[in-house]
Amino acid sequence: MVSEQYLLFQPEFNRSIQVEVRDERLTSDAGALLCREAAERLGLFARLASQLKDPRDPEAVTHPLTELLRTLVLLQVQGWRDQDDVDRLRADPAFRLAVSDRRGDRPLREEDGAPQALASQPTLSRTLRTLSAPDNRSVLRQELVGLAVERLRSEGALDRPMWLDGDSLPLRVHGHQDQAEYNGHYRKMCYHPFVVTLGDPGDLLGVWLRRGAVHTAAGALDYLLETVRRFKELGGKVAGVRLDAGMPSQPLLVGLEDAEVPYVARLRRNAVLDRLAGDGHRLPHLPAPEGEAVTRFTEFRYAAASWSRKRRIIGVAIQEPGELFARSFYLVTSLEDLPPEELLALYRRRGNAENNFGEWMTSMDPHLSSARRTKSHYQGQAPDPEKQSPPIEPFAVNEAWLLVSALAYNLLHIVRTRVETATNRGWTLQSVREKVMKVGARVLLGGRRVTVVVAESARHLWAVLWTQISALDPVQTE
Repeated sequence: MVSEQYLLFQPEFNRSIQVEVRDERLTSDAGALLCREAAERLGLFARLASQLKDPRDPEAVTHPLTELLRTLVLLQVQGWRDQDDVDRLRADPAFRLAVSDRRGDRPLREEDGAPQALASQPTLSRTLRTLSAPDNRSVLRQELVGLAVERLRSEGALDRPMWLDGDSLPLRVHGHQDQAEYNGHYRKMCYHPFVVTLGDPGDLLGVWLRRGAVHTAAGALDYLLETVRRFKELGGKVAGVRLDAGMPSQPLLVGLEDAEVPYVARLRRNAVLDRLAGDGHRLPHLPAPEGEAVTRFTEFRYAAASWSRKRRIIGVAIQEPGELFARSFYLVTSLEDLPPEELLALYRRRGNAENNFGEWMTSMDPHLSSARRTKSHYQGQAPDPEKQSPPIEPFAVNEAWLLVSALAYNLLHIVRTRVETATNRGWTLQSVREKVMKVGARVLLGGRRVTVVVAESARHLWAVLWTQISALDPVQTE
């Protein structure tokens, strides 16, 4: 069989160059195969498929649920943020190989009753609607913890106590999204999700979509305790939780204390705290050696008007070189014996969580666009009420899409940790995507074998990365 080919154009700057279109299996997303391997070794899609409820008639199914889940996740991993993107990628050989349940060269062969390409955009939309059911959203959220635990177990790091970081962030929306509201603090129309991350490692452990104007601490106690419980059930150890200044309240602190979950949180400054800290904490200038920052600590017991008892407070004043005024803030903690210097160092590591939030938003850029679109007519006629599909719950669909985005982040983060181990240096998710995942390749079929030919420039990095992925301890599935 001769492949179709035709000349597309010849650039004027060099007439010896001609750009042709050929009927060959080419891809710019070969890295999807690496992510599929990492996900299989850690059991991600097998666990999801065993727990998610699929209401479809098995006799009418073309795309198995596992293939649809892989498509949704891997598209985001590779940077394809819109579901419409799947229409131009339906024949992409790397994606077809990476998402398929079939072995050998069958994903690229035509078979009766088997998918001939990736699922269409409408099919993916219906899949998100399925995932938006309450039980299915709970499974997606639990798998955020499950995937992080399996990564730690494969690295032999599960026995080390981990700090969890909780915070909220704005997620800008456009159009008339259900429960999107103007948030005066962020000055934008947004949702206001609550997120829990796994301290220093950076995995996302929990994501809850909330309406835009909700208080930053709304539901925080339930979300944190749910995450702690799930993490412990799967074999993890929790050292405690770290929270920002908008979180501490009587119900939250009491709830953590009753659950015996240690905490350290920042407090908003007020006149009472400044008075209790003493004059030394409020002085505009602290004596400081030339070129060095000086940190002064004060410690006392304090109870806000709404608190039931006094708690340990650490006041921190930092004089930076060249600054006239010292910068000061306060920490509240249930850790009674940890020295102030160590407590400050512990809390400062919470900055990693904010970096992780930012990377998730910039690298995955989840677009929440599900809205109520009731059809008033179809092909010029009013729709038959008995044949109409039940209305969607757009807020639930948006949360399901956000959870899928978080799973995609975790999967790409796992590849990032493998690259960092292999190269012994830090990597951003964007760099991993550009240099590792977005690799051009040619896919060849011969006999019963599939050969993926990648660019020479990717050879070394892929070789060392494959060694790291192969070292992941495979999950035993029944």
